[in-house]
Amino acid sequence: MKIYLLPLISTSLFIAGCATKPAPKTFNPNVYPKVERRQYISIGLPIHSPAAKYPSWQAAKRQDGWVLLEYTILSNGHTDNIHILDSSPKDIFDQSAIDAIKQYRYQPIMQYGRAITVDQVRSKITFDAP
Repeated sequence: MKIYLLPLISTSLFIAGCATKPAPKTFNPNVYPKVERRQYISIGLPIHSPAAKYPSWQAAKRQDGWVLLEYTILSNGHTDNIHILDSSPKDIFDQSAIDAIKQYRYQPIMQYGRAITVDQVRSKITFDAP
């Protein structure tokens, strides 16, 4: 009977340990898990990266903020699979940041003479009040 309880207890402890913690109030890159790769791939700067537009409906409040995004760079240099990891203040600048990342263009990333797709690329976009 005791043998059957061990997997149940260990599974419960594992699930409890995986609970997400609330987002920090200030940006700290050490809070987010690092991406481990077997081979270092240098991505470089985008060849086209228009600035994110400050939302006009937010201009009267003159509020600063930031958005941390994660996305994929496709083999043709376009971005895809864009999602928000964190932002401050919440939901204010998210859409403007996504719109800017959609316009980013990178030089195709080469590995062994072939263009590749790179996942889990992260960028932080800051917004300063006009």
